[in-house]
Amino acid sequence: MNKPEINNEQSIYRQSNNIVNVHGCMRYKCFHCGKSFSVFLEIGVEDDGRNGRPRQPCPMFIACECGEMMQDISGYLPLPSIREVLPNMKYFAYDNSKKEYACGIISIYKKG
Repeated sequence: MNKPEINNEQSIYRQSNNIVNVHGCMRYKCFHCGKSFSVFLEIGVEDDGRNGRPRQPCPMFIACECGEMMQDISGYLPLPSIREVLPNMKYFAYDNSKKEYACGIISIYKKG
C-alpha cells in the first residue's frame, strides 16, 4: 500500500484567519519519526457541549508530515480558561457541516 506523500503543512492543514477560541488541547506523537505537538480544541470540539455548541469528537489519529500517522497520547488537556488561538498554532476546528458524524477538522491558524 502506498503512503500519501506530504510535502508541506498546507497539504495537511486547513487554514483559517477568523478569530478562533480554544478551551483545551491534545498531544499527538508519531511513533515512526518521533515528532510530537499539541493540537488545540475549538469551542465545541471535545467539550461536552459546555460552551454552547453540540459536542464533536476529534480524531485519535492524524497524518504526520513524514507520511505515517500520529496518535493521541494525552487525551483531553483543559486550559485554565477559554482563549484565542495564536498564529501558526494547530487546532481542531469545529465542523459546521451539520453531518451526523462530524468531528474536529485539523487546521492551522493564520491571522489575516
